Amino acid sequence: MMILVTSLLALGIQGCFGDRYGTPLDNLALSKKQYEVQGKVYISNEIQFTVENFHYNGNAPAAYFYYGTEGEMPNSNGVRIADENGGLKPLGEYQGKTITLTLPSNVGWKRVKWISVWCDQFNIDFGHVLIPNNLVLPAPRVILPFTKLQHGVRSDTVTILDTTRIQIENLHYDGMGPTAFFWVGFGESPSKRGKIIPDENGKFSPLKPYTDGQTITLTLPSHMTFHDINWLSIWCTKFQINFGHVILPKDLNVPRYE
Repeated sequence: MMILVTSLLALGIQGCFGDRYGTPLDNLALSKKQYEVQGKVYISNEIQFTVENFHYNGNAPAAYFYYGTEGEMPNSNGVRIADENGGLKPLGEYQGKTITLTLPSNVGWKRVKWISVWCDQFNIDFGHVLIPNNLVLPAPRVILPFTKLQHGVRSDTVTILDTTRIQIENLHYDGMGPTAFFWVGFGESPSKRGKIIPDENGKFSPLKPYTDGQTITLTLPSHMTFHDINWLSIWCTKFQINFGHVILPKDLNVPRYE
């Protein structure tokens, strides 16, 4: 009955680096081993958290997720949280499911002290995690503009909005490449071992000119996040040439896209 949480050792700061689900919580609190409760807990945005690989055998009579704004440890003064489907029925069995839960809109993480799987009938904590005072919430991340290589590619501010969306301000490209696309991939710099992603209109067609400077938002395919890639490029597939690119930081801590 433990909630396993990713450990953040670097810098000794709790919740300083992000993950595909948000800020992983560093501090780990154990209560009694009951009902096989376990999972990794992440703060996904200002009011949501994700429990990765959540396990609970479902055998308790009245178990729910609770949050508390009082007390250093889980207690009966907590407030029930709706399940991942918005329901308030007792929790059923979970065998490794990843779920995202939402706090009330008027409750922020600065007020929350703990999250617990709590049994109403017997006032027992089956497993919990404490919320650190120095929690760093996921937030959009500004990175360097596009490099200026060929065909007039340049931009102003580039912002990673969340795990799947990136905003490019004042993008320029002359449109003269025969088969240029937005292109993402792994490695230290753009290469032919990348993948096309859709443009701001969701299309996979060769890019049109951006001669007047446009602010656009690109969205990664549903199976991909910015934690899975190292760069974004405007790439010509015919001649295998990089017209300009941005490098994505490894220490992203951006909100999870919902």
